[in-house]
Amino acid sequence: MWKSNQGNQGDLYFTKERSWWTSALAGLLVLLILLFVGCENVLDRIIPERNGNNDAQIISLGTESTMSSLELAQSLVLAVKPYNTEAVYNSIPRLQIEGVDKTDFHQYIQALQHGLSGAITGIQPIVGQDKRAIIALLEAGNPRILELAQASDFYLLTYGRDTSRSGGFVVAIQKRDNGQAYLDPLWVKSIVSINNYMLLYFEAIESRNFASLDSLLRAGIKPRNELEEAALNARCQATLDFYHHKVRTQREQYDLLAIYPGYAQVEQYATTKDQKQKISRLVSFHEVNNQMVINDPVSVTLDNLDLTVKTEDGILFALDASRNNIMVTSVIFDRLLGTPLSHNNNTCYRTSAGKDVFTIEYPGIIISASGSCTDEHQRWSGKLTRAEIFYSNYELGSGLKPGMNINELYVHYPFARENNYLIQSQIDGKTYTLAIQVESDTISKLTITCE
Repeated sequence: MWKSNQGNQGDLYFTKERSWWTSALAGLLVLLILLFVGCENVLDRIIPERNGNNDAQIISLGTESTMSSLELAQSLVLAVKPYNTEAVYNSIPRLQIEGVDKTDFHQYIQALQHGLSGAITGIQPIVGQDKRAIIALLEAGNPRILELAQASDFYLLTYGRDTSRSGGFVVAIQKRDNGQAYLDPLWVKSIVSINNYMLLYFEAIESRNFASLDSLLRAGIKPRNELEEAALNARCQATLDFYHHKVRTQREQYDLLAIYPGYAQVEQYATTKDQKQKISRLVSFHEVNNQMVINDPVSVTLDNLDLTVKTEDGILFALDASRNNIMVTSVIFDRLLGTPLSHNNNTCYRTSAGKDVFTIEYPGIIISASGSCTDEHQRWSGKLTRAEIFYSNYELGSGLKPGMNINELYVHYPFARENNYLIQSQIDGKTYTLAIQVESDTISKLTITCE
């Protein structure tokens, strides 16, 4: 009996010894595996909480199964943080990022970084009218992009109160026909493309590089004749002059408000050089019919020369430099234009202060003035308040007149369109405005007002 017990104890000893060696070998094997695949990565996935933040948890979302649309949006938020881009890219299942390589993704995230400048505190889905408003921005661009937008989920990334930025920034996650969320390579590369275009545009301005700016604008405008070439040159020079003489700004003072394939909008913070006032400006880039249209609201000033109106036979009226107003009189108008088409009690009345206010129509031009009218409307004179010009036999001091191609206007005022075809100047507290009416790329009416 004693021998038998002793034998059992020996067997137990050898069993425990083998168990210890087995555990030791297993532990060594696990350690070798950790070292081989990367201890840090494995531990991050096994115990993501060890870093004390949510980044590792979200980055690992897609390792076991596909990500939802919301999870992909969350991943984009994480990817803009320093050193997270590659980890996020690796965490997204290949099926959901097929066709987007690491370079594409990195450049895509760089583009988003200009818009995600603050701490994101919320992610809200965009639906209904708000989504339709975004899609409407893309209707004039690439038809394939429009299809992707219509099938995408849009999310508004909102900021906390600790930032000066209001509103939020929008990202889009594409959806396949089966409902699976993914990042489409065309969408990603198109955003990279418009972001690069914007950077080149502002870089050309900052370096005052006329040739670079001309090359960028030429790709969108595509001038077809000498007149369009002249308008393009005028636009380039006016842009450089504005940024050099009127405002002071730097590239880091650009805040990306929105970026989609074929559309982007930037809020630009600047200081005026004359009055040293801080201003903000909205600059947009919009692809329309395969052409990039840049809406950069460069301010324009009405040339005093265009406060002169003349015919082939002489000057009808002009700004009086000594009085800083425009005087009109029947002596000149009747001599050059003949008898007015209308001027009677219905178009002329006297104010309580004894001043006559009247409107007179001649062929192709209607004027309004304040002054005196005598001899039953046969004689009149006063200060011009408004003049509407319809006929091509009237022209402004610079040569602009109805019937001209719109590019003639752009040669003189390159940013007339961006200023809603309203060109103004301030003279001794008075505002002179030239309003241009355009129909079918032709100047149809010129209106001068004085207030």
